[in-house]
Amino acid sequence: TSGEREKPIDWTLNPQPPGFYAVEAVLSRDTKPVLTKRTSFAVMDSLSDSADQGEFGWTIKRPEDMTALKELAEIASQSGINWLKYPLWSSVSEGNSSAPSQISAFFDELSQRKITAIGLLNDPPAELRNQFARDWTGISEIFTVRAEFWRESIEKVIARYSSHVRYWQLGEEEDESFVGMSSRNLAETIARVKAEFDRIGRDAHIGVHWNWETPLPRREFARGVFLSMSSRQRLAENELVHKLKTGNADVPDRWVLIKPLSVIGHTPEERGTDLVKSMLEAKIGGADKIFADDVLDEETGLLNRGGSPSLLFLPWRTTAMALQGADFIGSFLLPGGSRNYAFARKGEVAVVIWNNEPVDEDLYLGEESVVTDVLGRRIQIPISESGQRAKLHVGPSPLLVRHFPEPVARWMAALKFEKGRLPSRTGKQRETILGINTFRQGVNGSVRILVPKDWKVEPAESRFALGAGEKLDIPITLELPSNTSQGNQRLVLE
Repeated sequence: TSGEREKPIDWTLNPQPPGFYAVEAVLSRDTKPVLTKRTSFAVMDSLSDSADQGEFGWTIKRPEDMTALKELAEIASQSGINWLKYPLWSSVSEGNSSAPSQISAFFDELSQRKITAIGLLNDPPAELRNQFARDWTGISEIFTVRAEFWRESIEKVIARYSSHVRYWQLGEEEDESFVGMSSRNLAETIARVKAEFDRIGRDAHIGVHWNWETPLPRREFARGVFLSMSSRQRLAENELVHKLKTGNADVPDRWVLIKPLSVIGHTPEERGTDLVKSMLEAKIGGADKIFADDVLDEETGLLNRGGSPSLLFLPWRTTAMALQGADFIGSFLLPGGSRNYAFARKGEVAVVIWNNEPVDEDLYLGEESVVTDVLGRRIQIPISESGQRAKLHVGPSPLLVRHFPEPVARWMAALKFEKGRLPSRTGKQRETILGINTFRQGVNGSVRILVPKDWKVEPAESRFALGAGEKLDIPITLELPSNTSQGNQRLVLE
């Protein structure tokens, strides 16, 4: 009311479990809402120390309010990233006298948190940009002309930030002005730009945007160049893995750009699941870096404009923390057919698992194993009476198993049939069970083969004794009944 001073309202929340939360405040008059404000927050375990190396990063597309940069550094340090792209060109133009020192302080904060800054040259100053037509194709128009034309403008950027920045990207993530350029012209342009950067700075790495629909330049023409890769159309499931594994020895470093689904037209579960699967595909395919595009975008970002987390922040963080710096070791065949991917880092294994249909998977877990959903919420799992066998309820939203026993994971990933396919005909056919002892000591055991009804297998059970690292090789004979149909048949090895 008039005459009264504004007073803060203290609201003490009881401790909440990990997850994503939203708070809404409504100002009412005569029981009718006049003003509504909404914010969000995340409850999570704090990271005390960031990983020294990792392939995950963020793209900041537009310069941020300087007062928000310090908070942004703290948020980034808790997000599982080691790389951050930030626009720098316009910061050294007239009228931004305080911006360079504040951005440099921001980069210092990032460096202390083991996050490498990448200069995004997507915002040329107006006096330079205005010399080109309104319908220009993109930033390549500036850098493909004589260096004398853009040298003075870019010198200011290099001189101000070269002590913090060694990686520079020419143009923003949607800039396709370099795409399709001949390998020779691209190599000449990059070499000319790099020479200018190295003249003032040191050992600059130059990158440009590229798309998956256009053949990639060969590495021999573009050494030291990185390509920020995205697609004009959303890729089908597993298509990214295929593209990454095709010709990866002869092309420049590929920094995969992930654009999450929009908040418009998609459920929260769909968006979180799609983001996690995209990160997995990039990791399995061997992407050199993996970036979330435009993390402050209102529809697709991981953060809201004020810096509070969006619904996608925790799925990104949970996945990035589990996979950063890890090696893909393979997948397991599980009784319920759930999709799964295992990654190892310094003796710790993380397994991401999901199934299009709800199933209960019988899984071996160690005493330290922890299961969470993509929001970081711990899943309580019933353990069998004999201990360590767990019934895990798996559905379309991925689950993350941390501290999975590494020797067991590697054993399961290595176990396979030599052929894996048999002709659909009667009579005896030979097959071999292959594997390896992934434990550090010798093991004795047995394998019992369970086959579909009316199939015959010899021997039905075999014993083995393996030294550390010794390979498993068990020949078997299968005999199929005359009415066997084509398709996949599940054989269970106990």
